Amino acid sequence: MQQQLDSALETFAAFLQSEHPAANRPANGYGADNIVAYLRGTPLPFISCYFDELGATGCFDYSFKFLHLLGRHNLALSVGLCMNQYIAFSIACLPTVPGSTIHALKTQFLGMVKANRWILAVSSFDDFLRNKNDAGHQVKCVTQPNGAVLCNGVKNFQSNISRADVLLFSGILDSKNTGLFYTPLKNVAGITFGDPVFAGAMADADTRSVTFDNLLLCPAQVIPADADAETQAFHGFTRVVFAAMAMAPYLGGAKRALKEASAFLRSVHTDGQPLSALDGYVVDMGRANIDYDNCYHLVNRFSWSLGTLHQDSLHSWLDHERNGTAALKHHVTRVCEDLVDLSRRVIGTRSMMPSNIISLLSQQILFGALHPEVNAKIEREFGRRALSE
Repeated sequence: MQQQLDSALETFAAFLQSEHPAANRPANGYGADNIVAYLRGTPLPFISCYFDELGATGCFDYSFKFLHLLGRHNLALSVGLCMNQYIAFSIACLPTVPGSTIHALKTQFLGMVKANRWILAVSSFDDFLRNKNDAGHQVKCVTQPNGAVLCNGVKNFQSNISRADVLLFSGILDSKNTGLFYTPLKNVAGITFGDPVFAGAMADADTRSVTFDNLLLCPAQVIPADADAETQAFHGFTRVVFAAMAMAPYLGGAKRALKEASAFLRSVHTDGQPLSALDGYVVDMGRANIDYDNCYHLVNRFSWSLGTLHQDSLHSWLDHERNGTAALKHHVTRVCEDLVDLSRRVIGTRSMMPSNIISLLSQQILFGALHPEVNAKIEREFGRRALSE
């Protein structure tokens, strides 16, 4: 399987280059629909379905490489498809007890994803776990006499939504428990999408609101998330995985910015020599690439830790990794902003032209800090802990 994925990544890189060889186009010129259509014919959106062959570390590494590669060409679309990669990974790699209800459900679900080549969208589960008593903007789900569930409410921010086949979402089940649900998205009564929330640079993330109006689910589409320790752990696991995997698009964008800056420094001359020969620029680019490499090393450390993940150690693993991935996410997003800023300063005025990739990246890179947990919240949590010691 590894050889197939390596080949798929190589072929995908060539496809991206052929789609837009100049790559200096606005977001709506990147052919996002063409890219998604191409990907459906590859194993890349379905990497985690091969968990038995790749293991957790292998699934994470290949998913990260895929999103990083796409982020170098279309950061916004990579952010949207990150929803598919992280939730499929979380389902596949969550340690479960063979024979348990959730083990059977995840095996069955992943089989359907692989067979039908479903692309997934997902809501932010843990927002509901932390705000059960908040009545606003929640999906309320009521069990019917026949075991079906009726869902009403709104999800305000749902990325990758109109291109996805299946939505996983959370809601308050029977006014007391957090429930996890899934539903097909094509031609389903009771689901409507709003207009794109983010236009311009982030349009390809495909983020919209989703309204549930008497959406009826059968019992097989319902997993009571408060029922046992495994389903509770699933919420914590998705949160940790997302914090690490969501860095792939932004590191990809930062890498692209550094590549553009390097090309500019090699091509522009002063006093008969390229700018790349001037020691100040050499040092600036050296420091920038050190920062980038350090970020990637932090991601690799998380990936390696997945090799120690077992059902018996899941809760202790989550306790250990929760703070680490929050710090990783905060650090990486700040570095990515700095790297794009450096590239913009190196290239100068032309980098602000709408057709220039750096202009696009300058707008997109700022969204990294806004993914949950938002950086401002991470800072306050770390600050409170430091001041209490």
